[in-house]
Amino acid sequence: MIRFRVGFHFIQRRLGHVAVGLLRRGSPTQQLSTTAINSSSINKPDITQPGSKTPPTKFVMAIAPITGKLRKRILLDLSVSLGLGTAAAYTWWYGYHVPKMRHQQNVYAKINSTRAEQES
Repeated sequence: MIRFRVGFHFIQRRLGHVAVGLLRRGSPTQQLSTTAINSSSINKPDITQPGSKTPPTKFVMAIAPITGKLRKRILLDLSVSLGLGTAAAYTWWYGYHVPKMRHQQNVYAKINSTRAEQES
């Protein structure tokens, strides 16, 4: 296994000082508790006030959902790959493994029978 080591200087040149500060241990952003994050009203509009003109918060996904033809193709690809993988597994199990184990058991049975004949 090959491991790559990226130093802070490379990250600092590529991403800037902010990213390096986020990656270091004990940075203030990592020490915030979840209650402090949840209770902060940085991006939360106060909807409880009557006449508030701020729209409700809309959560945006980082990656767009897979829809349409692409979703159908992915489902088709997954189902075909699972089907072919299952067929290949059954072929290996019943075409190679089971006959090999049967042959091995026959060899050991033959060895045990000859050993029993020699002892008696």
